[in-house]
Amino acid sequence: MQRQPDKSIQIFLLLMVGFNILPHSLSQPAWLTATAWSCLIWNGLHIFKGVAYPPRWLRHTLALAGAAGVFTEWGTVVGQEPATALLVFLAALKTLESGRYRDAMLIIFTSYFLLMAYLLVNQDLHATLYMAVDVILITSLLFQLHKSDRRSSFRSMRPAMRLLGAALPVWIFLFVLFPRFSTGFW
Repeated sequence: MQRQPDKSIQIFLLLMVGFNILPHSLSQPAWLTATAWSCLIWNGLHIFKGVAYPPRWLRHTLALAGAAGVFTEWGTVVGQEPATALLVFLAALKTLESGRYRDAMLIIFTSYFLLMAYLLVNQDLHATLYMAVDVILITSLLFQLHKSDRRSSFRSMRPAMRLLGAALPVWIFLFVLFPRFSTGFW
């Protein structure tokens, strides 16, 4: 049985979801962005001030209302834009129940999907650099969650940075090799 994520992991989960929702904020409807950031703020208040999480029935009602809102906005939940909107909404909502190991793992993997959803829209060099930083952060948090000593420091990022450093030549090769039809090379 895995341990429950401690406070520092909870803080990093919150920051990571916020970091991954940030680039989607301008392309999503205002109600969805406001609701997502409200969920993150509520989680922050829970972590720092001890404010209780919303009851389970309210979280489920919000999830259904969010799905209905996405369906109303796009007429479907299938497709790049509505699926990204639903992913943003549900990732933020999931932070309101991130007290268990399973929830933390789901948030980490959802962050990878949020990153990939952003890269479906934006594939320029800035997005690639954002992706590199984000992958390092997400992977570092994944390593941190599985360590027995969970003290946070720059040293805790070393295994993830070594692993991703080994993949750097492949990243560069794929960036140069594969065409980006919507943008120029730079």
